[in-house]
Amino acid sequence: MKRFVRMTALVMAAIFIFAGCSLVTVDPEKEKQLPVAEVNGDKILKADYVKQYDAYISAVEQQYGIDKNTLETSADYADTLAQMREDIVEGLITQKLVNQQVEKNNIALTDDDKKQVKDQLQQLKDAYGEEAFADMLAQQQMTEAELEQLLQEDTAQQKLFDELTADITVTDDEVKKYYDENKDTEFTDPEMVTVSHILISIPEDKYSADEATKKAEYDKIKPEAEQVLAKAKAGDDFAELVKQYSDDTGTKDQGGTLTFSREDQIEPAFIEASFALKNKGDISDLVQTSYGYHIIKLEEKIPSKVYTFEEKKQEIHDTLLQQKKNDKITALIEEWRNGSDIKKYEENYK
Repeated sequence: MKRFVRMTALVMAAIFIFAGCSLVTVDPEKEKQLPVAEVNGDKILKADYVKQYDAYISAVEQQYGIDKNTLETSADYADTLAQMREDIVEGLITQKLVNQQVEKNNIALTDDDKKQVKDQLQQLKDAYGEEAFADMLAQQQMTEAELEQLLQEDTAQQKLFDELTADITVTDDEVKKYYDENKDTEFTDPEMVTVSHILISIPEDKYSADEATKKAEYDKIKPEAEQVLAKAKAGDDFAELVKQYSDDTGTKDQGGTLTFSREDQIEPAFIEASFALKNKGDISDLVQTSYGYHIIKLEEKIPSKVYTFEEKKQEIHDTLLQQKKNDKITALIEEWRNGSDIKKYEENYK
């Protein structure tokens, strides 16, 4: 079953300064103890909220290059940030509900469970390397012991979910029905081709130029493209021609090789010319795209494949079982929420 997903918590103290007629500094330790929500009498502290918030901000800064000050002050991000704050609190409430159910159902970790957590921790260390792992913990202001505690909580939650969904099954009829309804989409590989190509390119800064300007650029490169095409048609080593002439830096070192289907995001002219080639070794005429002129050589045609029911039976069964279990957990969480006394303290997180 797909694991219950939660954002990894970060240990981060926050100091907030409120501006008015004079500056008032709030004790950061007291600030961390303010509740952002309460679930059946159990408080969710601002310290936990800040960990999640800082994790989100850090991820946005790294992925999109938007700094924290811009995110928090620009009107362009106001709605997104407000929704993010609400989502964090909602996630913490759900987390608290699940942990309460772990306790209510007397879910405890065995020695084997704890060993698996330690193994999981070691796998993370091995994947990162000792130094990078330590840097990651330092960046997130988290100790190894705190990370291990989080992994133990995840394991306990997973044991709860497994226990609550142990009675769920999938019948052979359900599996067959899913296969029949999705055979043409999920269980059919499209026809594909593998080609090698040479690109004689117009200048990159002319890719988006007006038609007249681009035509002039195509006219400039066409004589060279025709000369390379003549060499290819005469039987010169195509791989050597790629090395010598191709301007496609993305494929040049791989012999200009591409494998794709008609559904892939490649320019239509390139796709049509590639699929029009009949036999291995056939070479196209010049193919014009928005990048310049291509010379395409067919390496392989890969026919469409329809997977049989037997080939996909177990995969479908596992997918449907996971879906059913996830649906049940989602319904149970909603049931727990509806039966709980939940309070939010928006003044402490907005």
